[in-house]
Amino acid sequence: MNSPHETPEPPRTGGIRRRTVLTGTAWAVPAIAVTAATPAHAASGTTITITRVPAETLSCQATTSPLVAHVESANNVGQVVQFSLPSGWRWANGSGSYVTDSGGNATVPAGDIVAGVRVGSVSATNSGVTTAADLQVAGTGTLATGSNSVAFPSNANSQILRVNTNLSGAVVTKTTGDIWSWFDNGTSSDEAWTQIGTGANTNAQAATYVWAPNTKAALWVKSGVLQLGTSAVTFPSGGNSDFARVASCGPLAMALKSNGDVWGWQEGGSWTQLDTGVTDDLDQIAPVWDSTAGNTFYWVKSGVVKSSSGAVTIGTGENGNVVRLTVSWTSGGDRTGLSAVRANGDVWTWSQRAGWQKVATGASTSPEQTHPLAGANGSPTMTISGGQLQQSNRAVQMGTGESNDNFLRDAVASARVIAVKRDGSLYDNYGGRAPNQYVKIASNVSTGYSEMGLTASSSGSQRYRLFWITPASC
Repeated sequence: MNSPHETPEPPRTGGIRRRTVLTGTAWAVPAIAVTAATPAHAASGTTITITRVPAETLSCQATTSPLVAHVESANNVGQVVQFSLPSGWRWANGSGSYVTDSGGNATVPAGDIVAGVRVGSVSATNSGVTTAADLQVAGTGTLATGSNSVAFPSNANSQILRVNTNLSGAVVTKTTGDIWSWFDNGTSSDEAWTQIGTGANTNAQAATYVWAPNTKAALWVKSGVLQLGTSAVTFPSGGNSDFARVASCGPLAMALKSNGDVWGWQEGGSWTQLDTGVTDDLDQIAPVWDSTAGNTFYWVKSGVVKSSSGAVTIGTGENGNVVRLTVSWTSGGDRTGLSAVRANGDVWTWSQRAGWQKVATGASTSPEQTHPLAGANGSPTMTISGGQLQQSNRAVQMGTGESNDNFLRDAVASARVIAVKRDGSLYDNYGGRAPNQYVKIASNVSTGYSEMGLTASSSGSQRYRLFWITPASC
């Protein structure tokens, strides 16, 4: 469906399409941040920049929002921009040629591109100048695990879209909205996967697992209503509506509404509103459960880390321009680590033992790329910088013949790390001969948000369970 601010024109000869923006600047469907923010220039003075990319697209499906490239030159009206797709993607309409409008914008309408099975780089060319940006893909397929004892039921193992984990529990959401949960009970016999509902929100970070002494259940969103296990959550004044994202850490949970209201909960208490005006985006809320420091809720508002315990001081004037906030339960003496990623790539990590420490610079700022890691000093942190997987600004050790490049996302539980490359290769830091040596454990893994995770059981000797999605071919 077209935005009321846009009017498509019929295709021109030669497969070239023009799309003219009449009024306004907002799209009906939100677009995600553009990876390639630096424009490409030509000696002639022509500049081309991809200014909007489609929101995360389901694998093998058409995009649901536009792709826009802006040409800046002495004559940027009526210019042909040629878009090129990565291998495995295709055009649903035309062959990628679009004409700039009166504002110098060439727009690929929603639905003109059919995605492949994982992230891809789309380029735009005009007057010999080329720029590119990533288009994110949520791969749908089957749930794979690192242990047969936690295998997903074979008769239901299809159309898997999301997997979210917390401590010893996991939640899986299908494209149909069916939602399942599982937890590690600490015994030799793993719990069975159980379907807990239907109609779940299928967006990233719209489900998690609450692991509390008396509450072990999935926390998820259904038509804006928070659910815990199989029942809707009871809210003060009937305010259980409009929820979009959730996060948890042990017995703590947070939930974010699409209007920016943020709420917190801990076992034994009721849901409490913490703030307003928080951006509905990934990695914006983070509850911290720490057996020594106590329980605290954190969130990002207007680039500043806020907390339920009062003002947050990070370094000297460093609590600003924060774009991501992530939490990981660890067992290295400090129960939890919290990482804040600034827009300039600086990463600060908090632990009860070390406080706030600057642990990295130049880190990528996309979601699900930075996570605290268990360690002796309480502040080591996994980051990705220019595709290289790093631990606190140092490149990690790769297995024999493996290269440290093209990494896209990572996930952490205590000292265990899994990380996926753009091509779908999955690496694990427990598989090598040397400590923390990363080796490849799987291929053809989905690269979207909330599509891999791991759990850590603290009962007896610690054990880990790994989960990822294998996308079906188009």
